Amino acid sequence: MSNESETNGSELESSLDSASASTSSSSSSEGSNLSGIFDITGDIKIRFKQHFDRLMKARNYTSDEMCYSVAMDIRSLGGNIKISTVKTFYSGVGRSTVSTVNQINAWINSFNNNNAE
Repeated sequence: MSNESETNGSELESSLDSASASTSSSSSSEGSNLSGIFDITGDIKIRFKQHFDRLMKARNYTSDEMCYSVAMDIRSLGGNIKISTVKTFYSGVGRSTVSTVNQINAWINSFNNNNAE
């Protein structure tokens, strides 16, 4: 009886190893896709902070005034974002929605297209 359970045990281990290998190859491709998304979001956050800080200094704004200005600029570009969302994105606290990242990116790109301040 112990011989039979050892055989079943090794078959189970073999099945689990196969399933694990299949899952890890699938997970690693999903992981690399997510990694790419995080890289893009990270790049947008870096560029956002650079623009935000540069404009805040040039305009002699407080952080709150700059967040308000960014929110109004994004709304003028057709977006819909709250001042609190801009603050949260700047601070890096919490997760950002795709919509937020896209709206922030559009704001950044508006400077590249218009060379405006």
